[in-house]
Amino acid sequence: CAECLKYCPWALLPTLDGTITYLDCEQLCSAGRVDMIVIAEILEVGGNTRPGAFVWELKAPQIPLFQFETQNQACPSPELYKAENQLLHYHHSVANSGHLRDRWGIVSSDHVKFGGIIIGRDNAIVNCDSNDLLLGNRLAAQALRIRESIFYRASGIRIWTWDRICKVRESQTLSHRKFVRESDTVINIKQTDELTATIVGEPE
Repeated sequence: CAECLKYCPWALLPTLDGTITYLDCEQLCSAGRVDMIVIAEILEVGGNTRPGAFVWELKAPQIPLFQFETQNQACPSPELYKAENQLLHYHHSVANSGHLRDRWGIVSSDHVKFGGIIIGRDNAIVNCDSNDLLLGNRLAAQALRIRESIFYRASGIRIWTWDRICKVRESQTLSHRKFVRESDTVINIKQTDELTATIVGEPE
């Protein structure tokens, strides 16, 4: 999955939020190995730009976001809990690493932002029995809305599925792409249980 994102990194940063200059994968920091750091030139009021970074944590498409807890609530899966914890620690480590910030000319720790977590698929966001699937999906959607309103939105954390990445990839035009001579990537998650990618052409 991370390999897929290397060929469409602009999916991780809306065009109006800035221009990606570098994608740093598996960067070692004091808290561990960060899945992905997006380095970008952020547009500020007045037309000036400044370097900034966005920290992302990636989990596999087959992992559910939530699990059925009771008839009234769903709770985050162990993998989502782990991803949240990793993202918090990695962000804190990168933001407070003078060495990493100096490398990219990022002046302030405030300029290191949360990207988010990419995990699971839209049609399998909850782990539950097939008899409880309708209720489970409703409870999972409710649990996600609660966490977004109290936790994620205030921190700027985005929770995306791999389906969303594919939709962004398909909807963007060539004018949105940040990297020159980008290889074409074919992503298929509708016909198989696992995300697959075929890279056509020579990677840079």
